Amino acid sequence: MSENQLWLSVLFSGPNPTRWKLLQETVSHALPKEEGLFVYVTPGELKEAREALPAERYTVGTWTLVEGRVVFDQPLSAEMGNLLIYGVTPFPADLVDALILGYRADDYVIGRIITHVHSGWCDTVEEAKGWYEGCIHFSDLVLIDSRDEVVDNWVRDFLERYRKLHYPCHFDLVRRGLPKHPQWFFDSQPRRLSLVFDPDDLSGLGGMDYEIEGDEPEEDEDEDGEKISLDPYLSRNAAGEREKKVRSLPFES
Repeated sequence: MSENQLWLSVLFSGPNPTRWKLLQETVSHALPKEEGLFVYVTPGELKEAREALPAERYTVGTWTLVEGRVVFDQPLSAEMGNLLIYGVTPFPADLVDALILGYRADDYVIGRIITHVHSGWCDTVEEAKGWYEGCIHFSDLVLIDSRDEVVDNWVRDFLERYRKLHYPCHFDLVRRGLPKHPQWFFDSQPRRLSLVFDPDDLSGLGGMDYEIEGDEPEEDEDEDGEKISLDPYLSRNAAGEREKKVRSLPFES
């Protein structure tokens, strides 16, 4: 990677109705009052985002996927933070693929990848459990929200499961829209299980094979014919279909 300083963070929230409050509360407690934030949403969320995020602090634009690349309607800012919000229902594997291309092309540096968990959905809906599990696989930070919709033991058991699996990401509890540690939202230290955004010299793996507990990633070949490992959530079979299928969230904004 070069010295490109266009930092891009990502928030996987799905159509969680509290995502705008979460962002406002976190920004107000973690960033200086004079510091703004560039926020990019899907075109279908643009009106809602602009109504929820005050223009004096937030510049709201859109992102789209075009031929496998992330396209922003406004350039990323070198002076302020940039946050891409994924507030739609399909599992974001296509977005992660596109972000990898942009990262490898040095279009931006990946900052924090955050999953915003709606506890009530995750507790009662099977699709939501798998959706959040997949997002957490790529995340540095997991924010557990809507805890009033579940019993106390649910949160404890949820955290214990990932502790036993030795996930390196931070887990934080959200109360009334505010994470307990709002500064973690803008930290740039990688803490994710997936290695897809690690440069080869930092991961120490390069083209070598690696395994995630319980998964056997598919192999592919790079331009030099060397075998490389693919992330279990991104690998495809001979028909071009995802090997690990994750169903969409059954919710709407």
